[in-house]
Amino acid sequence: MTRDANPTRNAFETAMAALEGGHAAVAFSSGMGAITAVF
Repeated sequence: MTRDANPTRNAFETAMAALEGGHAAVAFSSGMGAITAVF
């Protein structure tokens, strides 16, 4: 199992997208990881 194929992470991303009314969500392990991915 890889970090990208983690069923718990997939469930979290699906739940966050539903809560925020979005189409999809992406979870990161840290704020710096999220910032680096965006820029």
